Amino acid sequence: MLADEVDDENQPPESGDGEPDPEEPASKPQPRSRSERRAASALAKAWWSLALIPLAGGVALVVGGVVPAVLGYDGQDLESQWWVAAVAGAAAAVVLCAPLFVTRMFVRRARSQPGARTPMIVGAAIVMTFVLLTVASVVLATRLD
Repeated sequence: MLADEVDDENQPPESGDGEPDPEEPASKPQPRSRSERRAASALAKAWWSLALIPLAGGVALVVGGVVPAVLGYDGQDLESQWWVAAVAGAAAAVVLCAPLFVTRMFVRRARSQPGARTPMIVGAAIVMTFVLLTVASVVLATRLD
């Protein structure tokens, strides 16, 4: 047995054109570290935390209706007492913004991931749209009456 024959036996099989076999991976993917897995999990949780916004919207509607009652005003008397409506609106806005604090917590944990700020931007845009539409409808309703 010659030395050239031994070397040929130890060589990996090649496809006919001199390139490595496509069935064999060129390099194995490196396992992700624990911190990378935690950051990816936090990013997924940040996206899922945006599902709390509709729930917070329902609670904000209840809060906006309960605050004037707690202050001793009914629905007809609110037109003359603008500050009651402002307090009720501010309380409802705070409740509506509450899911953004949860999203912010997960976004901070996922800051090493690409696009980690995107859930926060999307959530803030949704909440601000609801708040601005509510303020605009109140302003238009008072101007048209």
